[in-house]
Amino acid sequence: MRQSASIAYIDLLTLALLGFVVFAVLLSQLKAEQTRTDDAPPGQLSVEIRWPDDLDTDVDLWLRTPGDRPVGYSRKNGTGADLLRDDLGRANDSLGLNYENIFTRGLPDGEYVVNLHLYSDHTGRLPVPVLIQVSRYTAGSPRISVWSGEAVLTRLGEEITVLRLVVTDRGVEVSAPTYFSPLRSGGPAIGMGRAL
Repeated sequence: MRQSASIAYIDLLTLALLGFVVFAVLLSQLKAEQTRTDDAPPGQLSVEIRWPDDLDTDVDLWLRTPGDRPVGYSRKNGTGADLLRDDLGRANDSLGLNYENIFTRGLPDGEYVVNLHLYSDHTGRLPVPVLIQVSRYTAGSPRISVWSGEAVLTRLGEEITVLRLVVTDRGVEVSAPTYFSPLRSGGPAIGMGRAL
């Protein structure tokens, strides 16, 4: 009887020790995974826009990546990019920031086109100045500013092309747009678009 009790006790201790080891290994893997994902950027290229926070105005950011349809408010996800924040002005906005951003997944070679669209204006304070910041991210490295500038939207419904980027094996080249590329669904009405 004593021998079977001690065998049961040893089995119980062995199982408890094994359970502890498995728990410790899983916990260390979880912590390592959290560290990796916390440090990793959500994408390789970020396009961010800001406009005055006191305006109840909806400015939309649009991005077309190589070989994909444009990403913006009506198509938030593409094969190469995602709209992470669609700001509607003051509607449903607990942060009080007028801000939108798009991140790319990967950075394939080709042309990237950045557009702005003045969707709505409830304050009646036109024109609307918009700050644009394009950054490149590499895991384990600090953010690299690719381009920053300002554009001005002058009328409701206006869509403008503010930037063209060409990605090659040599890096990212920035060029001012020489022609307007409509990116919104269906494009703007005639005369509503312009290159910056």
